[in-house]
Amino acid sequence: MRILFVGIGAILIIIGGVMAVVTVETYKESSWSDVSQATPTLTTFVRYAYVTLDLTAGQTVRATVTPTESSDAILLMLLTLDQYNTGYMGSSGITQSEAIEWVQPTALGQQVSFEHKIITSGSYVIILHGWRDNGASPWANGIPFSFTMRVSEPLSLTIPGIAVAVIGIAIAAYGVISKPKKPVSQAMAPPPPPPM
Repeated sequence: MRILFVGIGAILIIIGGVMAVVTVETYKESSWSDVSQATPTLTTFVRYAYVTLDLTAGQTVRATVTPTESSDAILLMLLTLDQYNTGYMGSSGITQSEAIEWVQPTALGQQVSFEHKIITSGSYVIILHGWRDNGASPWANGIPFSFTMRVSEPLSLTIPGIAVAVIGIAIAAYGVISKPKKPVSQAMAPPPPPPM
């Protein structure tokens, strides 16, 4: 029985140790309707749509945009908020080499996406910029699209891992310090007294 307690304790200590150093990423998914009230269509007057995010170092952001019509195309970008304000919206513009992510479609109707792990905490902007409408530019009919975004939420298992390891230590210690039970030997009953 002692060996069983020590074995279970050792297994729990190993599991707890692994949990304590591992961070699991869970993802929260949003579609366009979740992040904006705007109609998901890019037009001549509104050539792009954007989403602003506050992200923390270590988080991962995934974005995918698909033009609804096979003859349209959309450019997908990730910029810092400063790049968006001074470059994209400013007079200098943003080049492909300056953008954090710049995913340009190579064909009409193509779905484009990126996945980026954030290194520096801060505000970021995902931009969906109309590229072609029905194969022509400037656009005439607008570009309807679908958009999904997933942002990771790192989940630390350090505290639960430590708790599991402590329980394992307690079980193993109990197995080590407990004394084995000696079998109870049945003493022979004395013979009955002789009849008188």
